[in-house]
Amino acid sequence: MSGPGTILVVDDDANNSRTLQALLASLGHRVEIVSDGLQALEQAPALAPDLILLDVMMPAMDGFEVCRRLRADPRVAEVPVILVTSLDDRQSRLHGLEAGADDFVTKPFDRLELRARVQSVMRLNRYRRLLAERQRFAWAVDESEDGYLLVAEGGRVEYANARARRYLGLPETDDPPAGDRFMELARRRYRCEPAGAGDDPAALVYLVRPETDMERATWLNVNALALPAALGVGHLLRLRDVTAQMGARYEMWSFGVFARHKLRAPLAAVHGSLELLADTPGEALSEEARQLLKLAQRGVARLQSEVQAVLRYMDSPGMARQGAPFELAGLEPLVRQLGVELGLGPIEVHVAASVASAQVWPSAPAMTLMLHELLDNARKFHPRGAPQVSVEVEPAPGDAIILRLTDDGRSLPPDELTRMWHPYYQVEKSMTGEVKGMGLGLSMIAALLATIGGASRAYNRPDGPGLMVELQLPPATAA
Repeated sequence: MSGPGTILVVDDDANNSRTLQALLASLGHRVEIVSDGLQALEQAPALAPDLILLDVMMPAMDGFEVCRRLRADPRVAEVPVILVTSLDDRQSRLHGLEAGADDFVTKPFDRLELRARVQSVMRLNRYRRLLAERQRFAWAVDESEDGYLLVAEGGRVEYANARARRYLGLPETDDPPAGDRFMELARRRYRCEPAGAGDDPAALVYLVRPETDMERATWLNVNALALPAALGVGHLLRLRDVTAQMGARYEMWSFGVFARHKLRAPLAAVHGSLELLADTPGEALSEEARQLLKLAQRGVARLQSEVQAVLRYMDSPGMARQGAPFELAGLEPLVRQLGVELGLGPIEVHVAASVASAQVWPSAPAMTLMLHELLDNARKFHPRGAPQVSVEVEPAPGDAIILRLTDDGRSLPPDELTRMWHPYYQVEKSMTGEVKGMGLGLSMIAALLATIGGASRAYNRPDGPGLMVELQLPPATAA
């Protein structure tokens, strides 16, 4: 049985039109009536009906000609047309079919027959539309730069788009994969990260193909989304080529190694020399020299702090898995300890009972670093430097866990909510005055989470000024 739709009735006989309207409206359809072919041609594109009931015998332009013109208009060419005619000869039906009619109803029509034909044609049209939508979707997915796979329970690949087939070395055909298991296909060409993913595709973060003499290294990021219950048990997997990003990360790491050796030692020497100079007896230095010395000491201290910030940012991706995963049972004492260190007031912490004993990535040191950065930002960007902060943890759709930090500071324009995660970006200084630091803290959090398949986002509080920052954390069992 097809659902209700919109039907355009084209008939110059008002009695016939009213009869058809009453019958079709009783079935739940919306019925629009026009009295001639020109009106039908003008109104059909805007109306986008599900069906057109078209009388054949009309003045000025008969139903056959109207049907031909409808079929010539790409906006309505696919709309099914039923011709309503008193002509019951073979030649008239052939004429109607040549004009593009889908079916016929003969006058005087039988109500049950008309109802059955209308429902049948609309049902077929709905199937046609669904098929067209499916074909458009399939085309869009196949043209995507990402690989997409449907993986059923047990890891069987039921669908793979063209890009995924190329990544996994499958034949580029329209046929579904022949019962191949995703993890087996992946291991033939790639190293799975983390190594402990086992046979669970949802536990993967990266597929890595090491560099050879013939090919450069390839990194594919794996993102898994659990299918809704109505679609069965399994996952939709997205494979995204992140080789360029990983190459940039390696170059950044190389620079970090350089910075540690080439910047730290000279800075330490300058800092030590200034300290020795500051200990010089009072009579050996003039007051002006001592003022200049203090300026130099502050400058070196700031430079050391900013070099440390750069190095910490570069180290953050590797920190994500250094050590054991973070236990959410320890979140409240950690938040309270950090609040005391930063001089904040009481912080409300709530962890949903369903995840209270869970373990998540990143590691405990990385989690401490992220929370320190978020709480420090809440303090720095609060108009009075005394924010009211709350931290909530709750399960998210799929396997992820959401950590949400809310403050009552300032709201931000939409563009800044996105750019705040970019390296070296700082919220407009005019909001709070001079802001210490280099704008690397939030980008460090984003980079750290990216390495473990997590994510970060920020949005303004809906109930007043302030921000809500959400961190999506993968459970340790899926990392």
